Amino acid sequence: MNIRLAQAFLSLLMVGALAVSPVRAQAPELPSPTTEVGAPLTASATTVAVPLAAAPEATASPAAKPSPSPQMAADSNDATDLAKQSQNPVASLISLPFQSNTAFGVGEKGVTAGYLKIQPVIPQNVGEWNIIHRLIMPVAYLPYDALLPASMPGQGSGDFGLSDTTYSAFVSPAKPGKLIWGVGPAITLPTASHKTLGEGKWNLGPTAVFLTMEGPVVAGVLLQQQWSVAGDTRRPDVSAGLVQPFFNYNLPKGWYLTTSPIMNVNWNADRGQKWTVPVGGGVGRVFEIGKQPVNVSAALYYNAIRPVGAEPWVVRLAFTFLFPTAGK
Repeated sequence: MNIRLAQAFLSLLMVGALAVSPVRAQAPELPSPTTEVGAPLTASATTVAVPLAAAPEATASPAAKPSPSPQMAADSNDATDLAKQSQNPVASLISLPFQSNTAFGVGEKGVTAGYLKIQPVIPQNVGEWNIIHRLIMPVAYLPYDALLPASMPGQGSGDFGLSDTTYSAFVSPAKPGKLIWGVGPAITLPTASHKTLGEGKWNLGPTAVFLTMEGPVVAGVLLQQQWSVAGDTRRPDVSAGLVQPFFNYNLPKGWYLTTSPIMNVNWNADRGQKWTVPVGGGVGRVFEIGKQPVNVSAALYYNAIRPVGAEPWVVRLAFTFLFPTAGK
């Protein structure tokens, strides 16, 4: 795929999202699924949220198993190196992820909801520094039954559309040391097409990431805090943050094991309803479709600590287009 066309396409996505007008509406019962995976789709009005065994080889003789060719070994190393790049949030790598999140057991009726996050990432080099532009545009579906108490009859429908959009920019050294880091602002725009899918607020705050890459391991933590600074005065104010530790263990041929639970906190919620803490993990692989590198992963998370009405289980599926030559 032509890199310049990819850059132009991703830039148009970012401009289009920033042009959406804010929605003015009454406060919803449910929070926005704008933040990272693991944010609860809770029905609580007191909370605001900011993924056949192989047959044995036949042995006709005791001859030694042939060694892989140099080309096969090089291809395996390239896939593993690209997997490690894709796991670094501040890598000089253009990517276009599509991440599907399905939440099970939402609200008192225990319904299923979900959202698809489109997350273009574009690095920009400025001398000795890189600026990593990241946009998160969720398209969400929220059943009306997620808002209703168990005693009320089911509605059988829901709201579908764009949720709130978040833009962040990480400033990171172009030639980092053993500790790789990036810091910058994060802003959330009230772009939701329905009041149930967003917060109706302009949110602003800092974000930072710290990580290390040693051998097959890529591990670190992503931090973010936002406060509402403008928006619909009839909607609740926002003071919410997240802590996302991540750990990836890379295997041969682009395979990897991963865990990246996102711990969300709503500082304005009642006592005992502030935190959502998921546990879980999954598996993924980087490979090529034709000549296009892609990253595919699947993960399961259980919200061990969660507000009343929040979903206990989330399935995360991700498909990411990678453009490794774009950052060179």
